[in-house]
Amino acid sequence: MLNLLLFISFFNLHDHHISVCDLVYNEQNKSIEIIHTAIVEDLEKALKKELNKKGIDLLNEDNFEENEDLVSQYFEENVRLFQNEKELKHSWIGYEVIDNELRAYIEIEDIFNTENLMLKDYFLTEHFRKQKNMVHYKFGEKLKTKVLSRGLTDLELTH
Repeated sequence: MLNLLLFISFFNLHDHHISVCDLVYNEQNKSIEIIHTAIVEDLEKALKKELNKKGIDLLNEDNFEENEDLVSQYFEENVRLFQNEKELKHSWIGYEVIDNELRAYIEIEDIFNTENLMLKDYFLTEHFRKQKNMVHYKFGEKLKTKVLSRGLTDLELTH
């Protein structure tokens, strides 16, 4: 009976999906550094659905270049930053997998102020009804946290 309860609890817990997006303004480099963390399995499921491709395995290092292209494209389409309603171009740094978590590294250069910034984070919201995207952002000494979801994908990054 206990095993059954643990089994049911595991599937109920995984019905909730969460990612974490950390944005930090680097005053010295005049850039915004982004680290976006998600569960590998969730991103694989989303990519398989979007691309109608079954063989996606982000843990397989033999396919690293192909996987990196898929992951960077997914981030480019689903995590976007705007300033004064103009989309900012980001530089893909890369990703790594640590303990079944995928950490993507992105940088946006030539940011001379942090006024009028808007994050649009659609990450996994089309694939998981209960997806939550926690956003931590820091400009100067102030750290703020907001939670985005399927119904709330846009976040004005205020000071």
